[in-house]
Amino acid sequence: MSGVLSKVKRGIFVLDHHGFGNVVLSLPLLQSISQWALNKCVVKVLFRSPEHFQLIQSDVSGIEPIYLQNRYDGLRGLCKLRMDFGGTADMLIAVPGVPVSTAVVVKMALGADLMVGEALPSKQWLFSVCAEKGWDKSILQSQQELARSLGLQMSVPHPVLSLSEAEETWGEQNVRHTFKGLSTPIVGVQCGAKEIAKQWPVDSFGRVLALLKARFPDLGVISFGSKDERAKTAAARVLGGAIPWLDGVGRWTIRESLAMLKRCDLLLSGDTGVMHMAASLGVSTVSIFGPTSPERLAPFHAGGICARPVASCHPCFRDKWTSCHCITLIRPEEIASLLTQCLGRSALHRMGSVRKHSGLVDSGRCVGGRADTSCDK
Repeated sequence: MSGVLSKVKRGIFVLDHHGFGNVVLSLPLLQSISQWALNKCVVKVLFRSPEHFQLIQSDVSGIEPIYLQNRYDGLRGLCKLRMDFGGTADMLIAVPGVPVSTAVVVKMALGADLMVGEALPSKQWLFSVCAEKGWDKSILQSQQELARSLGLQMSVPHPVLSLSEAEETWGEQNVRHTFKGLSTPIVGVQCGAKEIAKQWPVDSFGRVLALLKARFPDLGVISFGSKDERAKTAAARVLGGAIPWLDGVGRWTIRESLAMLKRCDLLLSGDTGVMHMAASLGVSTVSIFGPTSPERLAPFHAGGICARPVASCHPCFRDKWTSCHCITLIRPEEIASLLTQCLGRSALHRMGSVRKHSGLVDSGRCVGGRADTSCDK
Protein backbone atom coordinates (compact mmCIF):
# COMPACT_ATOMS: atom_id res chain seq x y z
CA MET A 1 0.00 0.00 0.00
CA SER A 2 1.20 3.51 -0.78
CA GLY A 3 2.42 5.46 2.23
CA VAL A 4 0.05 8.25 1.27
CA LEU A 5 -2.99 5.97 1.06
CA SER A 6 -2.16 4.45 4.44
CA LYS A 7 -2.97 7.85 5.96
CA VAL A 8 -6.55 7.74 4.67
CA LYS A 9 -8.93 6.93 7.53
CA ARG A 10 -12.05 9.04 7.07
CA GLY A 11 -12.52 9.06 3.31
CA ILE A 12 -11.54 10.27 -0.15
CA PHE A 13 -13.15 13.16 -2.02
CA VAL A 14 -12.75 13.24 -5.81
CA LEU A 15 -13.21 16.34 -7.97
CA ASP A 16 -14.64 15.22 -11.33
CA HIS A 17 -17.05 18.07 -12.00
CA HIS A 18 -16.20 19.16 -15.54
CA GLY A 19 -17.65 17.98 -18.88
CA PHE A 20 -18.79 14.60 -20.15
CA GLY A 21 -15.45 14.00 -21.85
CA ASN A 22 -13.54 14.61 -18.62
CA VAL A 23 -15.79 12.15 -16.80
CA VAL A 24 -15.23 9.47 -19.44
CA LEU A 25 -11.46 9.99 -19.33
CA SER A 26 -11.46 9.73 -15.52
CA LEU A 27 -13.16 6.31 -15.50
CA PRO A 28 -9.98 4.15 -15.16
CA LEU A 29 -8.79 6.27 -12.23
CA LEU A 30 -12.20 6.19 -10.52
CA GLN A 31 -12.33 2.42 -10.93
CA SER A 32 -8.91 1.94 -9.34
CA ILE A 33 -9.76 4.29 -6.43
CA SER A 34 -13.09 2.57 -5.72
CA GLN A 35 -11.49 -0.89 -5.86
CA TRP A 36 -8.86 0.11 -3.32
CA ALA A 37 -11.39 1.81 -1.01
CA LEU A 38 -13.75 -1.19 -0.87
CA ASN A 39 -14.40 -1.97 2.82
CA LYS A 40 -11.81 0.66 3.82
CA CYS A 41 -13.37 4.10 3.44
CA VAL A 42 -16.02 6.15 1.68
CA VAL A 43 -15.26 7.66 -1.73
CA LYS A 44 -17.33 10.72 -2.59
CA VAL A 45 -17.15 12.05 -6.16
CA LEU A 46 -18.31 15.53 -7.18
CA PHE A 47 -19.94 15.44 -10.64
CA ARG A 48 -21.48 18.35 -12.50
CA SER A 49 -24.94 16.73 -12.70
CA PRO A 50 -26.72 13.38 -12.27
CA GLU A 51 -26.43 12.87 -16.04
CA HIS A 52 -22.64 13.00 -15.80
CA PHE A 53 -22.71 10.20 -13.23
CA GLN A 54 -25.21 8.17 -15.27
CA LEU A 55 -22.68 8.15 -18.09
CA ILE A 56 -20.32 5.86 -16.12
CA GLN A 57 -22.62 4.48 -13.42
CA SER A 58 -22.75 0.98 -14.91
CA ASP A 59 -18.96 0.72 -14.99
CA VAL A 60 -17.89 1.90 -11.54
CA SER A 61 -19.15 0.85 -8.12
CA GLY A 62 -18.52 1.82 -4.53
CA ILE A 63 -18.61 5.59 -4.97
CA GLU A 64 -21.04 8.13 -3.54
CA PRO A 65 -21.99 10.72 -6.19
CA ILE A 66 -22.45 14.39 -5.27
CA TYR A 67 -23.71 16.97 -7.73
CA LEU A 68 -22.35 20.46 -8.26
CA GLN A 69 -25.44 21.59 -10.15
CA ASN A 70 -27.81 23.86 -8.18
CA ARG A 71 -26.04 23.44 -4.83
CA TYR A 72 -22.25 23.50 -4.80
CA ASP A 73 -21.36 25.94 -7.58
CA GLY A 74 -19.96 29.39 -6.78
CA LEU A 75 -18.83 30.85 -3.46
CA ARG A 76 -22.08 29.97 -1.70
CA GLY A 77 -21.76 26.45 -3.03
CA LEU A 78 -18.26 26.20 -1.58
CA CYS A 79 -19.62 27.21 1.82
CA LYS A 80 -22.33 24.55 1.53
CA LEU A 81 -19.70 22.00 0.54
CA ARG A 82 -17.78 22.81 3.70
CA MET A 83 -20.93 22.56 5.81
CA ASP A 84 -21.96 19.23 4.28
CA PHE A 85 -18.61 17.46 3.97
CA GLY A 86 -15.99 19.34 5.99
CA GLY A 87 -13.93 16.90 8.05
CA THR A 88 -15.15 13.80 6.18
CA ALA A 89 -12.13 13.29 3.90
CA ASP A 90 -8.41 12.91 4.51
CA MET A 91 -7.55 13.06 0.81
CA LEU A 92 -8.70 15.19 -2.09
CA ILE A 93 -8.08 13.75 -5.57
CA ALA A 94 -8.46 16.17 -8.47
CA VAL A 95 -8.70 14.22 -11.73
CA PRO A 96 -6.36 15.52 -14.47
CA GLY A 97 -7.85 18.62 -16.05
CA VAL A 98 -9.11 20.17 -12.81
CA PRO A 99 -7.36 23.53 -12.22
CA VAL A 100 -4.89 23.66 -9.34
CA SER A 101 -6.65 26.69 -7.86
CA THR A 102 -9.94 24.78 -7.67
CA ALA A 103 -8.28 21.81 -6.02
CA VAL A 104 -6.56 23.98 -3.40
CA VAL A 105 -9.75 25.85 -2.48
CA VAL A 106 -11.82 22.67 -2.16
CA LYS A 107 -9.06 20.98 -0.10
CA MET A 108 -9.18 23.89 2.33
CA ALA A 109 -12.99 23.81 2.48
CA LEU A 110 -13.00 20.09 3.27
CA GLY A 111 -10.14 20.28 5.74
CA ALA A 112 -8.34 17.45 3.92
CA ASP A 113 -4.69 16.81 4.78
CA LEU A 114 -3.64 15.30 1.44
CA MET A 115 -4.08 16.42 -2.16
CA VAL A 116 -3.48 14.43 -5.32
CA GLY A 117 -3.62 15.75 -8.88
CA GLU A 118 -1.86 17.07 -11.96
CA ALA A 119 0.07 20.34 -12.24
CA LEU A 120 2.74 22.22 -14.14
CA PRO A 121 6.18 22.02 -12.48
CA SER A 122 5.84 25.40 -10.76
CA LYS A 123 2.80 24.26 -8.76
CA GLN A 124 3.63 20.65 -7.97
CA TRP A 125 4.78 21.57 -4.45
CA LEU A 126 1.13 22.11 -3.49
CA PHE A 127 0.36 18.39 -3.86
CA SER A 128 1.10 15.33 -1.75
CA VAL A 129 1.20 13.26 -4.96
CA CYS A 130 1.41 14.95 -8.34
CA ALA A 131 1.75 14.06 -12.02
CA GLU A 132 3.47 16.61 -14.21
CA LYS A 133 1.12 18.36 -16.62
CA GLY A 134 2.16 18.96 -20.21
CA TRP A 135 0.35 20.16 -23.33
CA ASP A 136 1.79 17.31 -25.36
CA LYS A 137 1.14 14.71 -22.66
CA SER A 138 -2.04 12.63 -22.55
CA ILE A 139 -4.41 13.00 -19.63
CA LEU A 140 -4.57 9.20 -19.57
CA GLN A 141 -0.81 9.06 -19.03
CA SER A 142 -1.10 11.45 -16.08
CA GLN A 143 -3.80 9.22 -14.59
CA GLN A 144 -1.56 6.17 -14.90
CA GLU A 145 1.27 8.03 -13.17
CA LEU A 146 -1.02 9.05 -10.31
CA ALA A 147 -2.28 5.49 -9.91
CA ARG A 148 1.27 4.11 -9.81
CA SER A 149 2.37 6.72 -7.28
CA LEU A 150 -0.56 5.84 -5.05
CA GLY A 151 0.02 2.11 -5.44
CA LEU A 152 -3.34 1.58 -7.16
CA GLN A 153 -4.05 -1.19 -9.64
CA MET A 154 -5.40 0.21 -12.92
CA SER A 155 -6.97 -2.73 -14.76
CA VAL A 156 -7.26 -0.90 -18.11
CA PRO A 157 -5.29 2.23 -19.12
CA HIS A 158 -8.14 3.78 -21.11
CA PRO A 159 -11.91 4.15 -20.51
CA VAL A 160 -14.26 1.38 -21.59
CA LEU A 161 -18.01 1.95 -21.25
CA SER A 162 -20.55 -0.86 -21.44
CA LEU A 163 -24.19 -1.03 -22.45
CA SER A 164 -26.95 -3.20 -21.04
CA GLU A 165 -28.68 -5.71 -23.27
CA ALA A 166 -31.80 -3.52 -23.22
CA GLU A 167 -29.78 -0.48 -24.36
CA GLU A 168 -28.15 -2.49 -27.15
CA THR A 169 -31.56 -3.69 -28.32
CA TRP A 170 -33.06 -0.19 -28.19
CA GLY A 171 -30.24 1.18 -30.34
CA GLU A 172 -30.50 -1.59 -32.88
CA GLN A 173 -34.26 -1.19 -33.20
CA ASN A 174 -33.95 2.56 -33.81
CA VAL A 175 -31.40 2.01 -36.55
CA ARG A 176 -33.51 -0.66 -38.24
CA HIS A 177 -36.62 1.50 -38.08
CA THR A 178 -34.92 4.55 -39.61
CA PHE A 179 -32.59 3.01 -42.16
CA LYS A 180 -34.53 -0.16 -42.98
CA GLY A 181 -31.23 -2.03 -43.11
CA LEU A 182 -30.25 -0.22 -46.33
CA SER A 183 -27.75 2.40 -45.17
CA THR A 184 -24.08 1.43 -45.10
CA PRO A 185 -21.96 2.91 -43.71
CA ILE A 186 -23.54 4.78 -40.81
CA VAL A 187 -21.60 7.87 -39.73
CA GLY A 188 -22.26 9.64 -36.45
CA VAL A 189 -21.95 13.43 -36.55
CA GLN A 190 -21.81 16.15 -33.93
CA CYS A 191 -21.76 19.58 -35.56
CA GLY A 192 -21.40 21.73 -32.46
CA ALA A 193 -19.23 22.25 -29.40
CA LYS A 194 -19.73 24.15 -26.17
CA GLU A 195 -16.84 26.57 -26.70
CA ILE A 196 -16.99 28.80 -29.77
CA ALA A 197 -13.29 28.33 -30.50
CA LYS A 198 -13.86 24.56 -30.80
CA GLN A 199 -16.70 24.89 -33.34
CA TRP A 200 -15.80 23.92 -36.90
CA PRO A 201 -17.94 25.86 -39.44
CA VAL A 202 -21.32 24.31 -40.19
CA ASP A 203 -20.84 24.64 -43.93
CA SER A 204 -17.65 22.58 -43.59
CA PHE A 205 -19.61 19.77 -41.94
CA GLY A 206 -22.20 19.99 -44.72
CA ARG A 207 -19.53 19.91 -47.41
CA VAL A 208 -17.92 16.81 -45.87
CA LEU A 209 -21.25 14.97 -45.79
CA ALA A 210 -21.97 15.87 -49.41
CA LEU A 211 -18.56 14.54 -50.45
CA LEU A 212 -19.12 11.35 -48.45
CA LYS A 213 -22.53 10.86 -50.03
CA ALA A 214 -20.93 11.00 -53.47
CA ARG A 215 -18.41 8.32 -52.42
CA PHE A 216 -20.87 6.16 -50.44
CA PRO A 217 -24.34 6.35 -52.06
CA ASP A 218 -25.95 4.31 -49.26
CA LEU A 219 -24.53 6.54 -46.50
CA GLY A 220 -26.65 7.04 -43.38
CA VAL A 221 -26.12 9.66 -40.66
CA ILE A 222 -26.94 9.73 -36.95
CA SER A 223 -26.56 13.16 -35.34
CA PHE A 224 -25.68 13.87 -31.71
CA GLY A 225 -25.47 16.91 -29.47
CA SER A 226 -27.37 19.14 -27.07
CA LYS A 227 -30.54 21.06 -27.90
CA ASP A 228 -28.42 24.19 -28.39
CA GLU A 229 -26.84 22.51 -31.42
CA ARG A 230 -30.08 21.83 -33.30
CA ALA A 231 -29.77 24.80 -35.66
CA LYS A 232 -26.20 23.90 -36.63
CA THR A 233 -27.18 20.29 -37.23
CA ALA A 234 -30.19 21.27 -39.33
CA ALA A 235 -28.03 23.55 -41.48
CA ALA A 236 -25.41 20.84 -42.04
CA ARG A 237 -28.18 18.39 -42.94
CA VAL A 238 -29.50 20.71 -45.66
CA LEU A 239 -26.01 21.27 -47.06
CA GLY A 240 -25.27 17.54 -47.02
CA GLY A 241 -28.12 16.75 -49.38
CA ALA A 242 -30.53 13.82 -49.48
CA ILE A 243 -29.02 11.51 -46.86
CA PRO A 244 -31.05 9.13 -44.65
CA TRP A 245 -30.76 10.78 -41.25
CA LEU A 246 -31.61 9.88 -37.65
CA ASP A 247 -31.56 13.06 -35.57
CA GLY A 248 -30.98 12.69 -31.83
CA VAL A 249 -29.76 16.24 -31.13
CA GLY A 250 -31.34 17.39 -27.88
CA ARG A 251 -33.68 14.38 -27.91
CA TRP A 252 -31.84 11.47 -26.30
CA THR A 253 -30.68 10.90 -22.74
CA ILE A 254 -26.98 10.34 -22.16
CA ARG A 255 -27.46 6.56 -22.04
CA GLU A 256 -29.59 6.59 -25.19
CA SER A 257 -26.86 8.57 -26.92
CA LEU A 258 -24.37 5.86 -25.94
CA ALA A 259 -26.64 3.19 -27.39
CA MET A 260 -26.88 5.06 -30.69
CA LEU A 261 -23.15 5.78 -30.85
CA LYS A 262 -22.53 2.06 -30.65
CA ARG A 263 -24.49 1.64 -33.92
CA CYS A 264 -22.14 3.96 -35.83
CA ASP A 265 -19.26 2.82 -38.02
CA LEU A 266 -17.47 6.10 -37.34
CA LEU A 267 -17.98 9.41 -35.54
CA LEU A 268 -17.12 12.81 -37.02
CA SER A 269 -16.93 15.60 -34.43
CA GLY A 270 -14.83 18.26 -32.80
CA ASP A 271 -13.07 17.86 -29.47
CA THR A 272 -16.22 17.02 -27.48
CA GLY A 273 -17.60 14.70 -24.86
CA VAL A 274 -19.42 12.73 -27.56
CA MET A 275 -16.00 12.01 -29.12
CA HIS A 276 -14.80 10.41 -25.87
CA MET A 277 -18.07 8.54 -25.43
CA ALA A 278 -17.74 6.99 -28.89
CA ALA A 279 -14.11 6.02 -28.33
CA SER A 280 -14.95 4.37 -25.00
CA LEU A 281 -17.40 2.12 -26.88
CA GLY A 282 -14.75 1.12 -29.42
CA VAL A 283 -16.13 3.34 -32.18
CA SER A 284 -13.42 4.97 -34.29
CA THR A 285 -13.38 8.76 -34.46
CA VAL A 286 -12.25 11.47 -36.84
CA SER A 287 -11.88 14.53 -34.64
CA ILE A 288 -11.35 18.15 -35.65
CA PHE A 289 -9.25 19.99 -33.09
CA GLY A 290 -8.88 23.76 -32.96
CA PRO A 291 -7.44 25.40 -29.83
CA THR A 292 -7.01 22.27 -27.68
CA SER A 293 -4.13 19.81 -27.73
CA PRO A 294 -4.82 16.49 -29.50
CA GLU A 295 -1.75 14.95 -27.86
CA ARG A 296 -3.43 15.63 -24.53
CA LEU A 297 -7.04 14.84 -25.37
CA ALA A 298 -7.55 12.92 -28.63
CA PRO A 299 -8.71 9.28 -28.23
CA PHE A 300 -5.91 7.60 -30.18
CA HIS A 301 -6.33 4.52 -27.97
CA ALA A 302 -9.52 3.63 -29.87
CA GLY A 303 -7.98 3.95 -33.32
CA GLY A 304 -9.02 7.55 -33.81
CA ILE A 305 -7.61 10.16 -36.15
CA CYS A 306 -7.30 13.82 -35.25
CA ALA A 307 -6.87 16.77 -37.61
CA ARG A 308 -5.34 19.93 -36.23
CA PRO A 309 -4.53 23.31 -37.80
CA VAL A 310 -1.06 24.42 -38.79
CA ALA A 311 -0.72 27.50 -36.58
CA SER A 312 2.15 28.83 -34.51
CA CYS A 313 -0.21 29.43 -31.57
CA HIS A 314 -1.33 25.80 -31.35
CA PRO A 315 -2.42 24.60 -28.87
CA CYS A 316 -4.02 27.97 -28.18
CA PHE A 317 -5.87 26.74 -25.08
CA ARG A 318 -3.52 26.53 -22.11
CA ASP A 319 -5.97 26.67 -19.22
CA LYS A 320 -7.47 29.86 -20.66
CA TRP A 321 -9.77 30.39 -23.64
CA THR A 322 -8.68 32.91 -26.27
CA SER A 323 -10.37 34.32 -29.37
CA CYS A 324 -8.66 31.78 -31.61
CA HIS A 325 -10.13 30.85 -35.01
CA CYS A 326 -7.42 28.49 -36.23
CA ILE A 327 -9.92 25.61 -36.49
CA THR A 328 -11.26 27.26 -39.66
CA LEU A 329 -7.92 26.51 -41.37
CA ILE A 330 -8.89 22.83 -41.60
CA ARG A 331 -10.44 22.15 -45.00
CA PRO A 332 -13.50 19.90 -45.46
CA GLU A 333 -11.84 18.12 -48.40
CA GLU A 334 -9.09 16.89 -46.06
CA ILE A 335 -11.61 15.60 -43.54
CA ALA A 336 -13.69 13.90 -46.24
CA SER A 337 -10.55 12.15 -47.48
CA LEU A 338 -9.75 10.90 -43.96
CA LEU A 339 -13.31 9.66 -43.48
CA THR A 340 -13.22 7.86 -46.83
CA GLN A 341 -9.98 6.12 -45.86
CA CYS A 342 -11.37 5.15 -42.47
CA LEU A 343 -14.67 3.84 -43.80
CA GLY A 344 -12.92 1.83 -46.50
CA ARG A 345 -10.57 0.31 -43.97
CA SER A 346 -13.45 -0.39 -41.60
CA ALA A 347 -15.08 -2.52 -44.29
CA LEU A 348 -11.85 -4.46 -44.73
CA HIS A 349 -11.50 -4.80 -40.97
CA ARG A 350 -14.90 -6.46 -40.75
CA MET A 351 -13.50 -9.07 -43.13
CA GLY A 352 -10.44 -9.51 -40.91
CA SER A 353 -7.99 -7.89 -43.33
CA VAL A 354 -6.44 -4.99 -41.39
CA ARG A 355 -5.48 -3.86 -37.93
CA LYS A 356 -6.58 -0.74 -36.08
CA HIS A 357 -4.20 2.22 -36.09
CA SER A 358 -4.33 5.80 -34.93
CA GLY A 359 -3.05 9.01 -36.38
CA LEU A 360 -2.51 12.72 -35.98
CA VAL A 361 -2.94 14.72 -39.18
CA ASP A 362 -1.40 18.17 -39.52
CA SER A 363 -3.02 20.07 -42.40
CA GLY A 364 -3.51 16.85 -44.35
CA ARG A 365 0.01 15.62 -43.63
CA CYS A 366 0.51 12.79 -41.18
CA VAL A 367 3.01 13.71 -38.48
CA GLY A 368 4.59 12.04 -35.50
CA GLY A 369 5.86 9.07 -37.47
CA ARG A 370 2.38 7.69 -38.08
CA ALA A 371 2.50 6.83 -41.75
CA ASP A 372 -0.66 4.73 -41.68
CA THR A 373 -3.66 6.92 -40.82
CA SER A 374 -6.28 4.20 -40.83
CA CYS A 375 -8.90 4.25 -38.08
CA ASP A 376 -10.58 0.90 -38.42
CA LYS A 377 -13.48 0.00 -36.24
